[in-house]
Amino acid sequence: METNEKLDTGFNFLDFINENFNNAELDLSLVSKKTGVNQRYISETISEKFNCNFKTYVNQIRINEAKRLLKDSDLNIGEIAYSVGFSSPGSFNRVFKSLTGMTPSEFQEDIE
Repeated sequence: METNEKLDTGFNFLDFINENFNNAELDLSLVSKKTGVNQRYISETISEKFNCNFKTYVNQIRINEAKRLLKDSDLNIGEIAYSVGFSSPGSFNRVFKSLTGMTPSEFQEDIE
């Protein structure tokens, strides 16, 4: 059974985050509730393994997917923002710039 295999890794919450990063409601309590893993354990594991906090980890996944979509899709920036789990294009632009050093538009211009 696939669910048990994921539980055996000890990091099933990472799988859950990677499969649900595009949910704008994704937060520590949701991950904990859905995976049965203690919030503190999730935070500490992410901090140790990835050297960042939960929110930054999720945002990095979202921005990586957004970069892929900016390169490979015809979606506009607003559509991409929502499709990767941001609740507004404004917060998407802010996070994108803080993690990449450029805005989504500048990133798109660079790849054209």
